[in-house]
Order: sequence, then C-alpha cells, then structure tokens
Amino acid sequence: MSFTSEVKENLLLLKNESTCCELAFLAGMMCFTGNVKIGEHSMSYSFSSENPGITEKIDELVKKNFGSNTVLRAKGAGKTIIIEDAFDVLYGLGIIKKGDIGFSLPDDLRSSCCRRSFVRGAFLAGGSVTSPKKRYHLEFVTPHFLLNGQFQSLFSYFYIPSKLLIRKSKYVTYFKDNEIISDVLAMIGATDAVIEINITNMEKSIINDLNRQSNCDFANMDKTITAAIAQAKAIRKIGLDNLPESLKPLAKLRLENKELSLTDLGQLLDPPISKSAVNHRMRKIMEIAKGS
Repeated sequence: MSFTSEVKENLLLLKNESTCCELAFLAGMMCFTGNVKIGEHSMSYSFSSENPGITEKIDELVKKNFGSNTVLRAKGAGKTIIIEDAFDVLYGLGIIKKGDIGFSLPDDLRSSCCRRSFVRGAFLAGGSVTSPKKRYHLEFVTPHFLLNGQFQSLFSYFYIPSKLLIRKSKYVTYFKDNEIISDVLAMIGATDAVIEINITNMEKSIINDLNRQSNCDFANMDKTITAAIAQAKAIRKIGLDNLPESLKPLAKLRLENKELSLTDLGQLLDPPISKSAVNHRMRKIMEIAKGS
C-alpha cells in the first residue's frame, strides 16, 4: 500500500465534529473530483476511485444529508458512484451557485473546523502525498480554476504557504517543504503520517550527522597521512644516523608507522610523551631537513 493510500485509510476513520463539518467534508470530496454532465433538465455526477471507501463515504453522506438516489458500481478493485439528479446536492453544498454551473468554494466555510474538514475531503478525493523516505511532496488536483484559487485561501487562513502549477489543464496546489507538509497533514487530522514524517526526518538527520562525522574523520586521516609522508621523507633525507640521539626514537617510529597520528606516536615512546612534545620534536626534524 502506498503512503497516500495509508493516509487516506486513516482519514476515512475520522469522525466529523458536527453536521456543518460533515457537509464541508462532503463538499471537499465532491469539489475535487468527479465528472458533471449537464442535460436539458438535469445534472448528473459520477466519480470512480480505486479506494472503495471514498466512494462509499460519498454515497453514505449524500443519502444521509440529501436523501438523494445514488448508484454504487464495482469497478476493478474500486467503485463508481453515480448521482443522476445531482443539482440539489451540489447546490445544497454550496459548490455551485444560482446562475453559475462552475464549481467554487462553499460560502459557509467560516469556522476552523469546517475549513479543516473541507481540506480533508479534498485530500481524500484529489490529494496525494509522497513517502517522506523518498522525497517531500504533497498536492491537491482539481480541473476548476476558480475553485483552486479559493482553495489556496484556506491555507492562508491557517498561515500555511502554498504553491500553484498547471499540469495537463488541471490546477495543482502543492507543497514541498517537509515542515509545511507536516502542518497540512496535522491540520486535516493525519497524525500517523505526521509522526512518520518526523521519525523519517530524525533518521535522515542522524544519517547526515554520521556522514559529516565520517567525512571529517576521513579528512583528518588524509591530513595525518599527508603530514606523515612529508615527515618520513624529511627523515630519509637527513638519514636516521645523522639525527640527534633525542630525535632518533621518534624518527624511527615515524618511518615504521606512517599511518599513526602524533598522539599515537607519542604513546609508543618509552617513556610516552604528549602530542605537543611529539610535535615539537617533529618540527626540529623538519627544520634540520630544510637545512640539509
């Protein structure tokens, strides 16, 4: 099951807070999908979904709130809902207005709970979200230009910035920032998805920190080896027997252990000495090499 399907399955389990929220939820679903056919004296609505729970939910709420006759038909793994006389439903929901057959936002979405319910319905019918393990992308798709512009105002109400693009004659409201996507999902009640995004973000952060540390370790190792090669070259130039007795043990260790840091070299001496003492002696060796 895709991440989008998981989110939608969880959203279908949520209960609307009141009748007005239930109608806003239904309006969101019917606004963002379905086909409307206008006859001489009628208007029909149909919608197919691979998720039968969505069409069944529309069927349930239309019958409950409008008493309209609906038809549910199996279509592959999903179902199709058909409402032959859909004008009363669409007009009652405020999706269409008198004298205008174009879809628009209902006028009575004034409370926060109704706005959230509408967006939740819109996501169920026309939304998708990519798994955070792959990339961050959430979008809502509708063929209705006026509706899409009004829809973006809902996110502005919640101080959530959205973006718009046109794809194959359809209007897409989308989000790419993981924190903003979390805000949208939290707003519509998809708490499990928000938790998964946060866990994935933490996992990615840990991996990035480990990679940075690993890169730093490799850089330090490369620096140590480069310095060791230069030191060994200087010692060979001078000749081990030509060095002062106080420097010979360290020089001999360096020639035998080019991969070791100054700290590790100091611990091999008898008695052991500190890194700063090793560095001091190594500088003397380098100075002798320059003068030879």
